[in-house]
Amino acid sequence: MLENEGIDYKTHEKVTKRNLYERIETTYRFINIENPDEYIDIVSYGDGIDSQDKSVGKAMTYADKYALMKAYKIVTGDDPDQNPSQPLKSIKVKENRADLIKQCDLLGINLEKVAFYFKKNVSDLSNDEIKQAIEMQKQVQEKIK
Repeated sequence: MLENEGIDYKTHEKVTKRNLYERIETTYRFINIENPDEYIDIVSYGDGIDSQDKSVGKAMTYADKYALMKAYKIVTGDDPDQNPSQPLKSIKVKENRADLIKQCDLLGINLEKVAFYFKKNVSDLSNDEIKQAIEMQKQVQEKIK
């Protein structure tokens, strides 16, 4: 079982995903029907990942597909290994309010004063306003250094 932290693309928040991971090895025997003593064995591997019960089926499908393609030298024209993968694009993750408040505490930011500046109550401050206060405090600390 794999457990990964991911990002919910709708809310942009961190989530933990659990997936079943299967790796299988299969041997396919192709027999010459005119002379059954002649045969070739092809060993094929397949990986399957799924959050429910389909990981074994996915691994088997992958192994079947590639065993047949290699046995019959089938060219699909779509070779995913021909070109390198593109770098992953970073996704901006929403800051958790508790993490922002922790940053304020570490930087010595008084949220009461921030709320007064924005003419709001502390509970009404948006995450963006808290981030703005954090950024301003970091700039002040950089100038002091």
